[in-house]
Amino acid sequence: FSEKGYQATRLQDIARRAGTTRGAIYHHFENKADLYKKLIESAAQQGDVAVQTAVADGGSFADICRRILTITMQMLADDPQFRQIMALSLYKTGVSAELAAIEAERLQNAEASLQGIAVYMEYGIDSGEARSDLSPTVMARAFLALQNGLAWLWLANGQFFPLKEEADAYADILLHGILTAPSTGEG
Repeated sequence: FSEKGYQATRLQDIARRAGTTRGAIYHHFENKADLYKKLIESAAQQGDVAVQTAVADGGSFADICRRILTITMQMLADDPQFRQIMALSLYKTGVSAELAAIEAERLQNAEASLQGIAVYMEYGIDSGEARSDLSPTVMARAFLALQNGLAWLWLANGQFFPLKEEADAYADILLHGILTAPSTGEG
């Protein structure tokens, strides 16, 4: 999939690369679409674990937001398999009738993720750390747009900028837009 994209890859190609037979592939997966779905689910689960770890490490609303963004960018930069799956899902899949149900499920999962982030943004508003003049959904979309946009740009352009090293700067940009202004103590 990484070399040829979803459409051009055959199960025979996958079997050959894995050093096995097509029959062995069919033993584990119904078809090419099922294998694709499992790859995407694997990367999503890996991302979920990273987010859960970032939240479990505690800290302020801003600390956790920063950690989530930087950890996911570090995963993309450091984990070749995660990176390949992200590249496949972002721009090497194409439109296919056989993937329609999988894509519909991914859209539902993306909406659920957006809603989960919005709930966390609401927490930031309630704690006084995040701006109350923005809706939690707008902040969640901004968070996802920055995260997904950076991933797409970095992958699509041959990883031409130091994503991992610049992750804190991108987090600063996002946080500057959603956090309340610190009190200066002047009055």
